[in-house]
Amino acid sequence: MWDLRTNWDTEKPRIQNQLRTNTYRLSPLQSHLIDGEPISSWTAIDALVLKALTLALQPLLSASELTHCTHVKGAGGIHAALKKVACTKDLYSHVLKSDAYHCYESIDHGVLLELLKHYVLRQVIRLTHKVLTQLKLTMHPDKTFLGRIKKGFDFLGVHFSDTPKISKTSQENHRVKLARRYAQGARVACIGAYKARWTSWCRSVLNSCTGKDVIKQAKGGLARWNQHN
Repeated sequence: MWDLRTNWDTEKPRIQNQLRTNTYRLSPLQSHLIDGEPISSWTAIDALVLKALTLALQPLLSASELTHCTHVKGAGGIHAALKKVACTKDLYSHVLKSDAYHCYESIDHGVLLELLKHYVLRQVIRLTHKVLTQLKLTMHPDKTFLGRIKKGFDFLGVHFSDTPKISKTSQENHRVKLARRYAQGARVACIGAYKARWTSWCRSVLNSCTGKDVIKQAKGGLARWNQHN
């Protein structure tokens, strides 16, 4: 990244020319082994080009047409996704939650482009396996869950059951991050600011699921949890 910034005056026109003449080619992904897990990353220039392409293509994706893609700009983001789950979970008896294993570095782009030519209705479990197989992908073993909705499930940091609440995983992640700050000798003000951001996030996502009335009821419990953690 520093090399790119240092030579930006010469790199910028070169990249622009390659993009305009359709001669730009992405470099192979760089692979790094971190804590025993292979992590892939783009070069600084490729990351910049991909971001520019995202900004150019994003206006073409209509949030009104892609109603299930809440990550698309203008589609509501995490709050819309949580609200949709909260409103529809009682209509079903099972939930399938998954994530592709090493999706971006493993995906076959030829197959992907062919699939994008048309849209089809899917029977969730059978066709999820079929599509991922066609893309030469597998479900992530640690991010896939299939079970009855009435038994509860986690989604985007919230545990959906009779009353939505912050998931145990999110609480544990918060506890670990808080403990790390104490261990590193963070100032009281910094720790207080972190707790405030955490509490604000909790209230925000729960409000997306339940409305302000339930938030008032949960406020006392959240405050007590923070005092003990």
